[in-house]
Amino acid sequence: MKRKDSPGQLRIKRTLRIAFWAIILVVIALMSVIALISIKTFQHQSRDSSSELLGFYSRELELNASDLENIVQNIHSSNPSFEFLSSGNLSSSDEILHSYLLRNHINGSVRSGSMILCFDENRDIAIWQVGSGFDKKDFNKNYALEISIETFIEELPVQQLWHWNLYYNGDDALLVLPCKKNELYVAAALDLTKFIAKDRDFTTMQDYEIVFFDDKEVLTNNQVLELYNISFDDLLNDKHGFFTDLRYILQSQQIPNMPVNIASIMSVSKYLARYIPYLFLMIMVVFLMVILAISLYEMISLTRQSEAKNAEKEHAQLQYFQLQTRSHFFLNCLKSLYNMLEMGEYDKMKRMIMNFSDHIRFIFHDNLSLITLKEELDEVNDYAGIIQIDSSTPIMLIQKVPSDYFDCMVPPLIIQTFLENAVKYNAQYNKMLRFVIEAEITEDKEKKYLRIKMSDNGTGYDQEMLDKLNFDSDREYEQYHVGISNLKRRMDILFHGDCNLAFFNNTEQGGAMIMAYLPVIYSKDEDAKK
Repeated sequence: MKRKDSPGQLRIKRTLRIAFWAIILVVIALMSVIALISIKTFQHQSRDSSSELLGFYSRELELNASDLENIVQNIHSSNPSFEFLSSGNLSSSDEILHSYLLRNHINGSVRSGSMILCFDENRDIAIWQVGSGFDKKDFNKNYALEISIETFIEELPVQQLWHWNLYYNGDDALLVLPCKKNELYVAAALDLTKFIAKDRDFTTMQDYEIVFFDDKEVLTNNQVLELYNISFDDLLNDKHGFFTDLRYILQSQQIPNMPVNIASIMSVSKYLARYIPYLFLMIMVVFLMVILAISLYEMISLTRQSEAKNAEKEHAQLQYFQLQTRSHFFLNCLKSLYNMLEMGEYDKMKRMIMNFSDHIRFIFHDNLSLITLKEELDEVNDYAGIIQIDSSTPIMLIQKVPSDYFDCMVPPLIIQTFLENAVKYNAQYNKMLRFVIEAEITEDKEKKYLRIKMSDNGTGYDQEMLDKLNFDSDREYEQYHVGISNLKRRMDILFHGDCNLAFFNNTEQGGAMIMAYLPVIYSKDEDAKK
């Protein structure tokens, strides 16, 4: 028959359940606060980035327009060939010569994404050139565009000369600046689509799309508006505001002295993708806090089960001893991961997460069973990997263990505990920490023992601590070396006292030295026993 819990045990369990759910509620509350802060931060960053981007494109467009204005002004006022051609009094040979010279000048003046034209009303003179960004191999398309722009210029009223005008044929949107002397026109045209593509390398442009529009219609990137179902009225109504949707963020503004407006559209999904590492870190925090809460619940509950069978009691003690020192290490790892995330060290972060995952898997395995020496050495390598990723001072880990001993059974953390101590108490040491692991099999009273020797080149132990570690049965050193105390207790339970730990200072090379003596048990013998 199942034994009923006493009233005291029921009160303890009820208290533990309340504490556990209280921790969960606190975690949920903290996550909610973090989420609200993240949303607020996201809104501010999006607004600032969008304003910065629109300002950048407005300034670049003004600079490009000013450059083209100077080119047109120079041709109109200072170019001798243009002056001669506009007079209309040249012989055929002189007209050919000056047309040639003017064409060369225009070829050397045209800018990326722009077109320069020079023509008369009868098309006796027709000089034009496109800059980089245009497909110069597609002559027919460029020629058709040139003819259309010339017709557009001729139809403009006189007062529109020397002003930027918008030419749009349904496919191409260009800003056109026309000038005229006598019967000869000179004009510059700036393609808005090619202007956007030219400055695509701007840093914050990776998440944004740029749209040009006037008071009547959208001029560029219509497909983006269709993708997000943004209407033309949305663009007009947001000229001086900030509109946020679940799928996009839209901001627009007017460009001074230009017949067009500009808008930026940011994909929220693309922007939030950069916060995936933060989300992953938050999930890990919750995961580890739940693990710690569950571990605390189990440790306290297991230690209260004094009437359980002896094997269950030993199992509970082993779990308690091994988990007791892990919480601070988990928190340190989380802090390190956060620092790496802040520094953008994603590769280091990936390596540390892999080592940290292996370490957690090792810590939470069944403590009542021994593990092979090979498994312990693998854990030591994982732990050293975590420390070396997060530490500016490297660790030299030297393993002098014959492969014949890899199947020997040892308690979990018998080597890692002392490596952790060496790192902890020599953190301020000025030279590289060297940790050496050696193993051999010895005999005592016709019984074989595995001797594991661990040494470092750190500061070592003072004499008072050596005496306590070697001779103090009451373990008064627990407050300073909890890990060593727990290891001794677990060894006593696993080997029923038939084991030993001895502590020394390395008189030749300096540093601490530890000798562990364990009865030789091979993995196949342990399997047979099971």
